[in-house]
This record gives sequence, C-alpha cells and structure tokens, in this order.
Amino acid sequence: MNRRSFLQTTAAALAISPRVSAQTIPSWPTELRELAPGVFAYTQASGPGVDNASLDVQLISLGAAHTWADVAVYLPQRRILFSGDIALYYVTPPAHNGQITTWIKAIDRVLAMDVDVIVPGHGPVGTKKELAETRAYLDLMVREARPRYEAKMSPGRAAADIDVGRFAAWTNPERTAWNMVRLYAELAVV
Repeated sequence: MNRRSFLQTTAAALAISPRVSAQTIPSWPTELRELAPGVFAYTQASGPGVDNASLDVQLISLGAAHTWADVAVYLPQRRILFSGDIALYYVTPPAHNGQITTWIKAIDRVLAMDVDVIVPGHGPVGTKKELAETRAYLDLMVREARPRYEAKMSPGRAAADIDVGRFAAWTNPERTAWNMVRLYAELAVV
C-alpha cells in the first residue's frame, strides 16, 4: 500500500468511525474536553493532521526511533506534544525495532519545537529537561558502543562493561543490553 492509499484508507475509516465526544469520556481531564473529533486532512505543506477549526492538531512522523515508525501528536496552540515512546523519563529506554541514532535525531527535533509539555506514551508528563536526559542516556550508549563493537565484545558483555553513571538509578537497567544489540546492528551496516 503506498502512502496515498494509506491516507485515503485512514481518512475513510475515520469518516465512518463512531464519533466520540469529550462528554462521553468523563475521565478526561477538563483541559482536554475541548478536543473534538475533526476531519482528517493531509496537505503536503503541513503533513497529516486534524482540522477542527478551533485547535490545530498535527501528526508528526519521527522516523524509526523507538519503533519502526514513531509518530507524535502536536498541539501548537497549547505547546503540548504527545510524544509516544520517544519520551521515557527516569526509565532505561528500549530501542525495540527502531534505531538509537534516529531516536536521538527525533529527540533533537522535539527539543527544537515550541513545546512546554511532553506527554510520553508511558509514565509521568515531562518537559524538555526530562527529554534531554533521555537523549543524554542514548548519546552515552552510542559513544560507548562503537569501541566495544570494534573490540568484538558481545553486546551483552558491552552492556555490562558500560558505566551508565547518573542513569544507574533508572528502572529496567537490563535494557542497556537490548540497546547494545540494536546499536551493534546499526554499526554493522555503517
């Protein structure tokens, strides 16, 4: 399926989907009640988004970062970004099927945006400060992976050998081994 077909199919699915209003979802926070379903729109200039006349909602492709195709939802008028798993705070981030170097670029793109609040796919809401910490961890992984890869150290041994410093208190430290596997795969094709 090409991009045009995908977008047409998605637009058709949204057009026939049951409409959900903020009033039918009482657990939503009060400030989100103004988010009403809109018409799916796509323009080459702005990319995909939802036009509901009162609030601009932009879908932003962030590439293969945490997964194969990460997407964020941006509310520029509110300076809020729903980042999905691009942002993970105080937990060792897992690269899943994405690429850590692309993840860093995605974070850099978010850090350059006019955003005050970043809502991750899991965990607490944060800001650019917390996202910069996630980037710092990923950058450490990239820096530390190359010499261990070139020394033909296994990804598991490399993960155990790395001093993660200030990130040692983060939960799920076993993900460092997973991240080494992903980085070794990136280094193998360079």
